[in-house]
Amino acid sequence: SFIQNVNSAAYSQGDRFLSFSVPTETTLYIAHDEDLRGNRPPWLTENSEPFNVAAFRGTAKSYGKYTKTVPAGTVTLGGNTVDGQARAPINYVVMLDPKPVAPPSQPTTTQSVLDLMDEANPARGEWLFKGQKGAACWTCHQVDGEGRAYGPDLSLLGDRDNVAHWIESILEPNAIVTEGYATQMVTTKDGQSFAGVMEEESDLLLTIRQATGEAARIRKSEIASRSSLHSSLMPSFAGTLKSQDVADLVSYLGTLTTQNKKNGFRYELGADELSIFLEGEPIATYVMRDAGLPRPYFYNLNTEDGIRVTRNFPPIEGVDDSDHATYHPGLWMAFGDVSGQDYWRNKAAIVHEGFVARPTIEGGKLVFAVENSFRTESGDTIGRQFSRFAFESVDGGWFLSWDDTYEPVGDEIVFGDQEEMGLGTRVATPIIEKNGGLIRLSTGLQTAKETWSQAADWSDYSGEVDGRFAGLAMMAHPDNFRPSWWHNRNYGAMVSNAFGRKAMRKGEASAIPVKQGESLRMRYGVYLHSSDKRISSSRIDAVFQKYAESE
Repeated sequence: SFIQNVNSAAYSQGDRFLSFSVPTETTLYIAHDEDLRGNRPPWLTENSEPFNVAAFRGTAKSYGKYTKTVPAGTVTLGGNTVDGQARAPINYVVMLDPKPVAPPSQPTTTQSVLDLMDEANPARGEWLFKGQKGAACWTCHQVDGEGRAYGPDLSLLGDRDNVAHWIESILEPNAIVTEGYATQMVTTKDGQSFAGVMEEESDLLLTIRQATGEAARIRKSEIASRSSLHSSLMPSFAGTLKSQDVADLVSYLGTLTTQNKKNGFRYELGADELSIFLEGEPIATYVMRDAGLPRPYFYNLNTEDGIRVTRNFPPIEGVDDSDHATYHPGLWMAFGDVSGQDYWRNKAAIVHEGFVARPTIEGGKLVFAVENSFRTESGDTIGRQFSRFAFESVDGGWFLSWDDTYEPVGDEIVFGDQEEMGLGTRVATPIIEKNGGLIRLSTGLQTAKETWSQAADWSDYSGEVDGRFAGLAMMAHPDNFRPSWWHNRNYGAMVSNAFGRKAMRKGEASAIPVKQGESLRMRYGVYLHSSDKRISSSRIDAVFQKYAESE
């Protein structure tokens, strides 16, 4: 850990200026401006345990480095100078190097931990979970996207199980192995061995997540032997963590509840779906596999204040029109013609092959990436789709960046010319144009009739729901190979189509080949918004401009 004060703190004085807590015995390294030799505060030189002075180099200054070891608890340090009027002083900085937790003199038991739960410190437990010098649970488990997705995701552990079960899992991990996390052993025909937990299995591939966090993708045809040990790769902590350590750790796990998660994005990854939340509320679900719909898609997209913006999926009888029930699930990428194959009407399949990057939270954004294969009606693979997704909060709502790269498998794939090509959505019944909703383009055109087949940077579909105006704006990135024409309908369909030149009545038939060794990149943005009055076009323009400038 590293502590750096604000600029004005360079003139701080006194013996009690900066206080912080350390979870275990910790060595402090304090770097102080060497130019202040005559103005160095007494707390740096007059300690019962003297500091060791050594050279410490900064980028533009020379520092003296002072070292001190402190016990767990509160640490208080003084100000930066003796003379608050010193000329151009530089702040001291503090680096903390915690020492590893000491092992118990005898193995820790469940009862000894339970006896200490009333005295447990969840803040110290969080450090034990995340700290390399603590239990380092993050090396195998994720919480809110941080950590390594090797063991079960613990983001909402506090909503289930009980304290005794958590303690037993830490002290005796083989007693109860979570379904799907038994150790898999695989040996290939060329003699390679792999151990880990099952991540995905298809007809052709077996993917095992290894303890390093790396995924081993093994062709089934190359497997010589495979077995499940029905045991956990997690070690027992009975001999490495004291009773108080385990109590603190468990008290932290108990804070991982839905009630405490209303802070930014969160996700829950299942076998076939990824559920996405913002400020504790569901905003979308991404489906990797669906037996009734042979391509990935998003469904039930909501604004951050809970207004459904895409049609209910599946459509609700008596509430929604049921046309195109499986063609229009919510938000999807599909094509009516890729090398003669129809992926829009589900005649051919786009198959989820696996995660290129598993979901994680980075800089307040939820990001993940997948690889899909384009299969023909006969089951042959003719192309691959690499999709990268990023969710972030923006003015008045949230934004999804959808970045696709397409590559052929074989000589080439060819994107043909149809109305049904590209990124599509089916908006919620209350906001469709037939029910008073409004379609508008960045060019100023409005209504389905006037906007159909017109080129524009963005198209927005919005309407009033229970006194609020909510909608979805789809954006085509200016770096795409050509602008998008908009296939908009008054019953709720909106499609960004850069491929159907003849179908959209804009010229000769289009064919976009992607040859072996080449790729085609297509980028789109999706902006879900809600407000007391209909959002202005200028606000959508501002969101688009920011997106257009992104790399």
